[in-house]
Amino acid sequence: MKKVFYSCLILLTILSVVLILSGCNLGKSTEKSQTAIEIPEGWIQLKTDDFSIYLPDSWGGGSAQELATIIGTQLQITPTETVNSDNKTLLVFWAYDIASSEETLATFSVLRVTSDISSLKDYMDKSYKNIEAASKELDSNYKAVEQQILKMGSYDQVARTIISQELLGNNLSMAQYIIKDGTIYWIMTFSAAQKDFNANIANFDKAIQTTAFK
Repeated sequence: MKKVFYSCLILLTILSVVLILSGCNLGKSTEKSQTAIEIPEGWIQLKTDDFSIYLPDSWGGGSAQELATIIGTQLQITPTETVNSDNKTLLVFWAYDIASSEETLATFSVLRVTSDISSLKDYMDKSYKNIEAASKELDSNYKAVEQQILKMGSYDQVARTIISQELLGNNLSMAQYIIKDGTIYWIMTFSAAQKDFNANIANFDKAIQTTAFK
């Protein structure tokens, strides 16, 4: 279970580097206006200095620095993929669900990048092509099941891509959400075992509506 959990998170950080090499650089987001959001009963707020989200109380997580410490301790490696050349954090937040499948933990990650691509749809398409190419190099089967731009809560446009993937012999599904804030793109990804995904996608969508960025 731990092997798949860490492998999923490491894969996401590796794929984030592909985004950097494709012309995206770390930047600071502008302050967003707050809108009243209905929080489901029993959900808790998880946050860092840059990001917050409400999730069911079985979830836990933290900052990129906390993840780096865990990976370094468990796998005896330093996840340099989580920072750019200026030593600034690209991975803003990560989390996992301890109540999910024993074989494959559900995970969540948040990346913050900037880009001169002005269209959310163009960025979504470019992001998918980059990740698809990287997945082939990693010998990981990767397929987009659905791609849409949706209104979700207070967000008028959210690019959502549903992905199926095989990693280390495990069948996974991922929901990637991209929100554009000026030149900043927040890339949020939930990952879960395929057999658990359909039961969780409604909660994933709901959780994205509770997010706040700084």
